[in-house]
Amino acid sequence: MTDSKPWWQSRTLLGAFITLASAAASASGLQVDSALQGDVMNTVTAAGSVVGAAISIWGRLKADSKLSAS
Repeated sequence: MTDSKPWWQSRTLLGAFITLASAAASASGLQVDSALQGDVMNTVTAAGSVVGAAISIWGRLKADSKLSAS
């Protein structure tokens, strides 16, 4: 595998973090079912896409150099 991405774009790691948080919540007495975990995962990945796009647009607007066609 030659492609790489930041750790926070990994659905596997996000899922693992959500699972750990759910386990911690369950240990604290809160009930967390798998449907709720799935909903949280969908929300986190959707929010990540929106935040990533917003940061990209903001970065382009604040850039010091122009884009070229080549």
